[in-house]
Amino acid sequence: NDRLGDLVAGHPIVLLSLGATRRMRIQGKQSRAKLELDLEPGSLLLMDYESQKHYDHGIPKERAAVGPRISLAFRMRR
Repeated sequence: NDRLGDLVAGHPIVLLSLGATRRMRIQGKQSRAKLELDLEPGSLLLMDYESQKHYDHGIPKERAAVGPRISLAFRMRR
């Protein structure tokens, strides 16, 4: 979860996934709503600023070894 105080309000967060596919989990903070999506090589995920208030996001740990991956995050910081 990004610290909202560090971000410039109204600007989105963009994640670029490079390397092996990973499953991203996006889950509501106040509800049990959950979405899982595979971030394939070259995937671009755009999250608006408001989504940070209502949803947590992350890549759960896996027990089995998986290929290497780099995630680049682009944010507007104060």
